[in-house]
Amino acid sequence: MLSILALAATIDLAVPFVPQEKDTCGAAALAMVLGYWGRPVPHSEIAQALAEPELRGIRGTRLATFARERGLYALAYEGDLAQLRDYVGKGRPLIVAWKVGRGRFHDLVVVGFDEGVVVVNDPAEGAGRRVPARVFEERWAGASHWTLLVMPAP
Repeated sequence: MLSILALAATIDLAVPFVPQEKDTCGAAALAMVLGYWGRPVPHSEIAQALAEPELRGIRGTRLATFARERGLYALAYEGDLAQLRDYVGKGRPLIVAWKVGRGRFHDLVVVGFDEGVVVVNDPAEGAGRRVPARVFEERWAGASHWTLLVMPAP
C-alpha cells in the first residue's frame, strides 16, 4: 500500500493554515478546508458552535453537520492511503484523525504527498508538515482511518 506514495508526482494543495487553540483541532481543520473552498468561517465560530468540553474536542459527526448546514457536501468514511492520494490529487483536501493517546484523537488536514511522505496542515504543529508515510499510517490506523471529505455540493 505504501508503495503508491513512491510512484507518483508531488502534490501540494494551497490550503490556508489555521492554528488551533486548546482542544480545537477539529474546528481549525474544518476552518482550513472551508477556507480552501472559498467559504471561510472563523475557527472561533466553529469552536464555539461545536466544542464539547467533556470530550476535550469535537465529534467528527458534528464537523460534517456544520459543513452540510453551510451547503457543502460532507462525507465521513474509513479511508485508505490510495483514496487519500486520489482525492488530494483531484484538489480535495481531507480531514483525518490520528490517535494520540488513550481515548484521545487529533484532527489534521491532508494537503499533499511526496515520495514516502504525507504532507499535512497540523493545527498544533504547523503548515506543510511532512510525515513519513509509515508514521502517518500508524497514527491514522489508531483512529480507524477516520476521514472527512468536505467539498462544494455536486
